[in-house]
Amino acid sequence: MMHIVRSKCALAVSLLFLAYPTVTEADPIVISSGRISGNPSASQLAMGVHGLGFSIVSTPIGGFLADIGTCTPCFDAGFVPTPLVDLGATLNSAGFDEGAIMGVIEGIAYPLTYVAFSSGTITTPAVTLTELGQSLVDVPFSFTAVMNGYLESPVTRPSNAPPIFTVELTGSGRASASFIGMIDENSPSGRSFSLGSLMQYDFAQAQPVPEPGTLFLVGGALGALAARRSLRNRR
Repeated sequence: MMHIVRSKCALAVSLLFLAYPTVTEADPIVISSGRISGNPSASQLAMGVHGLGFSIVSTPIGGFLADIGTCTPCFDAGFVPTPLVDLGATLNSAGFDEGAIMGVIEGIAYPLTYVAFSSGTITTPAVTLTELGQSLVDVPFSFTAVMNGYLESPVTRPSNAPPIFTVELTGSGRASASFIGMIDENSPSGRSFSLGSLMQYDFAQAQPVPEPGTLFLVGGALGALAARRSLRNRR
């Protein structure tokens, strides 16, 4: 009798886990379109991004730590006359500093899931700000992150609750933000710069790079056409 009861309990536990599929770490998910909006003053970001078998929309997620901070005013570390800024950031959410998403991850639909980044980096080149008034900084960026998802909010779930998924994200595109330059007698350069907008990261699908064999064939075809044209000109 006890053997039958134990078998039924094991079956019930197995069905409970099967009822809600999980996603474990696999190959990185490439984000090919969409946008991340970063708010440095609130240390938050919002995502509406897409990829193959992947599409999410989020509420504000904490842990967005911009390299420029709130950038009021912006100077480089040495306070030289021309301030250098970049639009890079690190992502690191933990504890209560989370947001929620709705969407599809690796083909699995998640109606409402709480997420946090265990790591993340947005990298951009530095730009020199010189103009007074409003100016736009537009530079390329690369993005990598590890995002964890949970069924329960951080308020109610146990501290040792495992994530229902852990996914690695990657992608690239263009980063942009506006800055406002003003006369500032207290700065070494006589001007200072403030961030005038949210920081936007627009993803773009990577263009395929031709393989060496393809390049050889294309180059050979172009060479043959050039030789043929040269022969025609001699005639």
